[in-house]
Amino acid sequence: NAAWNQPFAYQITAAGATSYDASGLPAGLTVDSATGRISGTPSVPGTNNVSLSASSGAETGTAVLTLAVVPPVLAPGFATNGVLAPGQTHYFLVPLTNGQPGWRVVMSSAASSPPNLLLRRNAAPDVNTGSADKSSYSASVSTLILTDSEITDSGWYVAVSLPASAPGNATYRLSGEAAYFTQLTWDPGQTATGTQVFDAGTN
Repeated sequence: NAAWNQPFAYQITAAGATSYDASGLPAGLTVDSATGRISGTPSVPGTNNVSLSASSGAETGTAVLTLAVVPPVLAPGFATNGVLAPGQTHYFLVPLTNGQPGWRVVMSSAASSPPNLLLRRNAAPDVNTGSADKSSYSASVSTLILTDSEITDSGWYVAVSLPASAPGNATYRLSGEAAYFTQLTWDPGQTATGTQVFDAGTN
């Protein structure tokens, strides 16, 4: 595996090979065709099936390398701070398992141009196309709720992204907590583990 936003290197090995190639590399990685060294800093999380080839001139050998780019993992009850430059995105992974209560993910920023917050199940949000399951744009405080039925063993990816058009850097705080989320009529005596979050109109 490769760590997101961290230097990575991998050597293609083949006896007698004089040229190499790799297709399907994660963004940020390149291959040296003369040495077979794959290197760089992966910029987007995800799992990539990379097609490798090595040639001696007369013969060519191929193989497939499954390379996962893993963002920082945030433990339950997480809270983290960050600074984004215009056009920059920070990625995280929240590993939640079936049977857990819902979750509340909150991003706050005092910047004049706040970052965007995007959540996507099973894969990293695409900040260029806006491909995400849940999103909030340019809000000083963004709160996104995952209901208990949306919790899966594969977890949720979080992206905090500052548009390239932003006038300057933006500091942010990202936090998450378990949230009791269900369809209920209002009951002042109702108790639950975690933070109670009632659907609009029921409280």
